[in-house]
Amino acid sequence: MSIVRFIAISLLVVIALAVVGVALLRYRKLRRDEMRALEKRPVSSLAPPPSPYQPSRGVKIIDGGVTPTPRGAPERPRLDPDRTYVFSDLTPSEREALATPRSRHDAQWALERSSHGTRLSPGSARILIGVLGAMVLLIIAGALIRHSSHAGAHASTTSSSTSTTTTTAAPSGTWPTTLTASSYANGVATYAMASNSYTVSVTGRSGPVWVVMNMGPHNTLEYQGKVNAGSTYTLTLTGHGTVSLGSPKNATVSINTHAVVFPSAPSAPLILSLTVPTSG
Repeated sequence: MSIVRFIAISLLVVIALAVVGVALLRYRKLRRDEMRALEKRPVSSLAPPPSPYQPSRGVKIIDGGVTPTPRGAPERPRLDPDRTYVFSDLTPSEREALATPRSRHDAQWALERSSHGTRLSPGSARILIGVLGAMVLLIIAGALIRHSSHAGAHASTTSSSTSTTTTTAAPSGTWPTTLTASSYANGVATYAMASNSYTVSVTGRSGPVWVVMNMGPHNTLEYQGKVNAGSTYTLTLTGHGTVSLGSPKNATVSINTHAVVFPSAPSAPLILSLTVPTSG
């Protein structure tokens, strides 16, 4: 993951956290307003007491010749000694204002409060600032760590390649224009190499040729296959090597771009034994 992609993901996380924080603060304000509205409702304990008078039972029509039934004096209202009554000259609105202390404000105060937008409380603002600061620090720390790790990996790779190149440098010598076999017997032609490392190229000249390449003191197989006419196969060998040609008449061989001269009337297959100089 590149540094630019890491920073982009971190910014998206920061934006998501900010959106969630704003949503939580908005929900908190709505809940607070709802609780204030509930507190403004009239208190049921201040309701007036029930009327002590008995309700009327209706109207009775009496003829003129009937003597009206005398009625007794109405009973005076009596208060229940077990019930608590509140006697006050305050109006219902004044009693409501006394019951809800938070509503002791005039209309101008309500207009001023409604004209202001949503405000963050000091505690919420500190929490939001702390979250944003922590995310910024994480982004900076991640970028620095990735930069240092890339620099260390590059330095180690450079040092490793330098040391490898130094230790595997092959001795060099003077290559002749053409390479001629120093000896030839039993289908094996011996050639002396001028350096410990060399490049062998086999080309199919007039037809396909089967090629087998071995290298090292244990004669390790490096390549085995057919090289078609007009095609070339190239391989770099180190140390003593052998190149076996199934049809030497169809092939041409060059070592480090220098032509290899086959013995006269070579046998098939022909084995090229490539010897390197002995290091001091």
